[in-house]
Amino acid sequence: MVFVYNQNKRLMRLSILFTSILTVMLISSCGKNLSTNQIQSRLIGTWDMDRVEFKDKGTLIKKDVSGNWNKFRLSFFNDGTLNWIDKSVSDTFPGYWYINEKLEWDANNQQNEVVQQLELYVYSADGVDYRYLLWEELSLTSSRFKAQESSVKGKYYYKLVKN
Repeated sequence: MVFVYNQNKRLMRLSILFTSILTVMLISSCGKNLSTNQIQSRLIGTWDMDRVEFKDKGTLIKKDVSGNWNKFRLSFFNDGTLNWIDKSVSDTFPGYWYINEKLEWDANNQQNEVVQQLELYVYSADGVDYRYLLWEELSLTSSRFKAQESSVKGKYYYKLVKN
């Protein structure tokens, strides 16, 4: 009887240990609160636009606008350059990217926290047309990438998947 009790006690300890390890792994792999170096290294590669939503200012409902974005693919390179690829017409627009760090005061923690933004500059081959995007609230894992972009009319919510 004592043997069964000790065995159950060991199983319970192993179960608690396993749950603790699993929780730590999930928290560390969620992709938020990464250092700038971690964001940069995870960003390198090719990403497809998976889902894009837009929320008008003053509303609570996001609209799915993925149809306008699903044709795009982004390739990020170590040297800070990128290719914005329009898969529907097999056209590539060059550009560059940069992770910008800024300090913001966190009233809850009563301290400054580092906030990263991804700046994207994409331009036509002749350099006449260009687009600037400023993505915030970055969340990256090895296969998923989420970001937000504020505009005059509202906010975009991007979800990309690694190709």
